[in-house]
Amino acid sequence: MNWYSHIRAHHDRLMQRYSQGNVVLEKQESVPGPEPWDPPVIATVYYPLRATVRGIDAEHLDSASNLTMSDLIIQCAVPAVVPAVDDVVRVDGAALAVLQVTALPGAGGPVGYKLVARG
Repeated sequence: MNWYSHIRAHHDRLMQRYSQGNVVLEKQESVPGPEPWDPPVIATVYYPLRATVRGIDAEHLDSASNLTMSDLIIQCAVPAVVPAVDDVVRVDGAALAVLQVTALPGAGGPVGYKLVARG
């Protein structure tokens, strides 16, 4: 087991133990039509996340940032699909737009993701 695998397993255990509420990643995906000549259909697919949710710290707010005090930071284990800006995250049913996605750590294989979202 390499170092990233070990850290990812540890992060997954922490997210499993301390995950909060019902957090779901909602993605719009193109699904092929039933026949080859049918156009693709856009479908909403839901991916459950093991995650913690907290508010933005004051140190993340500055005049160059578009973040506000009402934004949320969601830290999650690596999901089945990579989150992207403009996805939707549902926290206990409330829809939040994803503004930023950061892989943890910043280099190497991801062991988790940090999302900044706004409702």
